[in-house]
Amino acid sequence: KTTGCGRERFLMLRFLICISEPEVNGYTLSSVIAAPGETRVTVQLSADAPEGATLQLFSADGQKLQCASSRPSADSSTVSYDFDAAPADAAGLTVKLVDKNTDPLVELAQWDVSLPTE
Repeated sequence: KTTGCGRERFLMLRFLICISEPEVNGYTLSSVIAAPGETRVTVQLSADAPEGATLQLFSADGQKLQCASSRPSADSSTVSYDFDAAPADAAGLTVKLVDKNTDPLVELAQWDVSLPTE
């Protein structure tokens, strides 16, 4: 069963959204928007999220996409991250929420998402 699935196209934007489990360990992947110049990922954090919680984004072949910026909401419960553009032919991405203050990095949540193709 797949929940949180939708498909829209507008001016070459690819709106992801096929997430089998949007909530993992109390964290919710709210949206992923793959556009020609950037990929924006928004996540809702749990109340007990560590201070070092941050997102990493990978293409299906394992290439790590660079994060350009992040913007928390006013109450810091939701954070949007802007990454480099996903490869044009990417059918999917892996989103990882990690604690950057740990060594090795502790993975807090992971989502495998599908991008619409045509």
